[in-house]
Amino acid sequence: MKNSILIIIVLISLKSFGQKNDADKYQKEWFEKAKIEIAKPDLVGALITFYWAYENNTESELGKACLKKIDSLKPLVRKELIDKWKGNWQLTNNESKDEHFLEISETEIRFYEKKNGSLEKKLVKTEMILFNEINYGSYPTYWELIFSDNQIWNFNIIDEIDENILYVSKTNKVGDYSIKHYPNYRDGRKPKDERDIYERIK
Repeated sequence: MKNSILIIIVLISLKSFGQKNDADKYQKEWFEKAKIEIAKPDLVGALITFYWAYENNTESELGKACLKKIDSLKPLVRKELIDKWKGNWQLTNNESKDEHFLEISETEIRFYEKKNGSLEKKLVKTEMILFNEINYGSYPTYWELIFSDNQIWNFNIIDEIDENILYVSKTNKVGDYSIKHYPNYRDGRKPKDERDIYERIK
């Protein structure tokens, strides 16, 4: 019985040692790939790759170095995002007769509404630009915003499609980091696009 227990302990130890070696190996590989992304330069790619390297072994010296790189890259990436978002936007996929607008500056997002038939835009609410610092899932949360009601929002411009189109969508609330599942229809129907789509006002 004692021999069996000893064998089990040895096997578990060997497995843990092997997993650590694999984690260290992958961490080094991701770290080198992140350095390549910086050289391009692709700050978003570097941030994500450093995060993957960090996640392989958060306690190693290289892991700690990755965390420093992540902390230094996040402000730069977020500055790039805000520069893209800045400006005036109008909601295009609006189902009501009222018109809705966004005005985005370095520090805040203003929501405006123009009632049907009115010539005046009314300020509905103002939200400070506050980024979510809690990571969950496979990517660092460098792009998510937290509004005053603790709702998490995504603001996204897809450069490859059109830099003058802004996609806005809400996800979870702070503290709820469950993965959302969308319906998959067997008859080929696509689920409704829940995003608000804004076009830049020239």
